[in-house]
Amino acid sequence: MAISNPTTSVAEQTISGQSKHSRSKAVEDSMMLQRFQDVLHDQAVPLHKRLAKPSLSEYEVAEDQVELEKVGEKLGKTTEALQKLEWLVGAKDQEDYCKKAADPFLTLCINLQVLMIHSHEKLIACKFEYHRIEWTFRC
Repeated sequence: MAISNPTTSVAEQTISGQSKHSRSKAVEDSMMLQRFQDVLHDQAVPLHKRLAKPSLSEYEVAEDQVELEKVGEKLGKTTEALQKLEWLVGAKDQEDYCKKAADPFLTLCINLQVLMIHSHEKLIACKFEYHRIEWTFRC
C-alpha cells in the first residue's frame, strides 16, 4: 500500500478501501497496540514514582533511568504505530472497532497476546541479568 502515491485516492489509501480481512486485521492490530500502550504506561508509572524517592542509591537511580528510557522508547514507537494505524482505519471501521472492543473473547485474546509479549521481554531481560551476574562473579 503506497500512501505517498499521488495517483491513488484517499479511499484507497485507507483500510476501508481494501479488503474486509484487511480492515478486520487492522482493527484487531489497533486494539492490541492500544492494550500494549496501556501496559507500557503502567510500567512507566512505578518507575517515575521510584525515581522520586530520595533514598535510592546512585546505582538504583541509574538502573531505573535506563529502564525508564527503554520503556519510553517502546512507548513512543507503539504510539507512533497506533496513530498511523488509526489514521489508516477509516470512519466506517471505527464502528467495527467499537463492536470488537466490546467483544469479551477478542479482548481476552488480545490481553493474552500482550501478556505473552511482555513475559517474553521480561524473560530475555532476566536471562541477560543472570549472565551478567554470572560473569561478574567469574572474574
